[in-house]
Amino acid sequence: MALNFLNAAGHLFFESAGYLRLTWYPHARSYHTAIRPLLEYTLVSLRATACSKLLVDHRSLMAYGDHASWLLLDYIPRLLTQTPYQQGAYLPNTDVTIRNGMSYLLKEAHHRYGFPYDSFAREEQAVAWLTEKIG
Repeated sequence: MALNFLNAAGHLFFESAGYLRLTWYPHARSYHTAIRPLLEYTLVSLRATACSKLLVDHRSLMAYGDHASWLLLDYIPRLLTQTPYQQGAYLPNTDVTIRNGMSYLLKEAHHRYGFPYDSFAREEQAVAWLTEKIG
């Protein structure tokens, strides 16, 4: 596993199994100013590695807050059109409010753009799904 990017919001690794892993950190002082740079670097990394698979660990995510509309209206469309992204496995937060907000965002992205994703209760399930799927 090679570190691609690290900041106050989280870190991005390329896994040797052929997918990128984005892990969110618990709340930090500059968390909200670090969200967009981490996500933008995810786009760069997907293009640079020609990787089409992404594991996103939301278990420590605080909340996207004001970034939710940016994610839905700007970031996700660019993810789908400017990178080779084809599938994402998401590990939900245990906090019901954060989990429901993220679930709504992912479902809305799927409805609007055909955003391909699945959510998993356990990391092993997510990894198995990413490594079994073709593409």
